[in-house]
Amino acid sequence: MSKNKKRTLVGLLLVVVVALGAGFDLRSTGAASQALRGEMADPLSYYYGTASWFCCGDAYGPCGDAGGGSCGDCQSGSYHAAWPKLKRPGYSDCDHSGCGMSLPWKYCGDSITVKSLYSNDSVTVYVHDCGPDQQNYCDMSVACGSCASDCSALVDLTPAAFSAIEDLDLGRIPARVSASGKSKGETTFLGGTVSRVEKDRLIIESRQLVSTLYITDDTRLWKGKVVSLNQIELGDKIFARAIPRAGGEFTATKVWVNIGNVYGVLVEKKDSILVLRIGGPDSKSVLTVHIDADTLLNEVRGVDLSALSLGQPMQALGVYQRDNSLLATRLWTSK
Repeated sequence: MSKNKKRTLVGLLLVVVVALGAGFDLRSTGAASQALRGEMADPLSYYYGTASWFCCGDAYGPCGDAGGGSCGDCQSGSYHAAWPKLKRPGYSDCDHSGCGMSLPWKYCGDSITVKSLYSNDSVTVYVHDCGPDQQNYCDMSVACGSCASDCSALVDLTPAAFSAIEDLDLGRIPARVSASGKSKGETTFLGGTVSRVEKDRLIIESRQLVSTLYITDDTRLWKGKVVSLNQIELGDKIFARAIPRAGGEFTATKVWVNIGNVYGVLVEKKDSILVLRIGGPDSKSVLTVHIDADTLLNEVRGVDLSALSLGQPMQALGVYQRDNSLLATRLWTSK
């Protein structure tokens, strides 16, 4: 055995001894389990692709009840993520990898760092679900910047995590994934329902918590496009990044109103309406998606329905309407 291999073996044994002595569960403890599995332990191991966001867990802001994901405890308001290759002890492995990418297996609770290749901001997240389905989203357009070497769907973040590095209404961005690092943590993520609109603030309620969100000239308000405070209505559901003040008050830097971002399969198209099946082949859940002259398809303005095929996987981002349909601002398909 070479000296390098001996040193590696000794190092791994020390990790085991220290971890067991401290009572850690090596199946789920991030740094130790990653070292033992040899997966993404080297901070110089990078994976390039695109990142988007998804809803999971309890209803929160514009996200409805979405289930806890493959690990059972994913939450939209937490810094969680979906990774295409997930091992769950006691359950079958989940493998949605594809597009010629060789990705490491992750376990529930493992941490990774996702960096936007547009803003260069990073966020550390914890894997709590399996996805995205890479086979259906191999060559994707991005809303900003450009992909370093691969535009395949690589990782999905919760709204809390995605909004820490880019605006939610961008939907899909070029990204790099690596081992855990430093996160940008200057603002707080909030979600809730608007219960009152005043001249310079919103009162929002979520999970029996009431918060005051001050809106300034520097606040970016998005409701399909950048809007003013007088276009926010009672009952609107919001996500926000905000700077904490005293007594449950915040100064908003960015607010997204009734925003939605979904994956689905096109099952019907007519005039300016698309119908997406949400879920697996046997799912009865469908979403009506409206398109208009400003809707972007793969980042190009204008949607040519003849270019879309029934049975085609799609991603749609936009504004939920009062009838629970979605007015799309962006659509993506694999090229």
